[in-house]
Amino acid sequence: MLILSRQNRESVVIEGADGFHRLLKVTVLEINDANVQLGFEVDPDVWVHFAEDLEQSRKGLTEGVSKHALV
Repeated sequence: MLILSRQNRESVVIEGADGFHRLLKVTVLEINDANVQLGFEVDPDVWVHFAEDLEQSRKGLTEGVSKHALV
């Protein structure tokens, strides 16, 4: 796990292996007490999932749910 510190309106960019294609840009939009609002910009071919939903879907796969049902 990579742990970074960012201030309000600062961003982190994750590029593709070739160094030319930006896959993900995360920007801190707002910080209020214990809440942090993040903005995500991704390439159109990148899928974004909540970790909790993805974990639940994977559990369903092991219980016989079709992989195509996740799309």
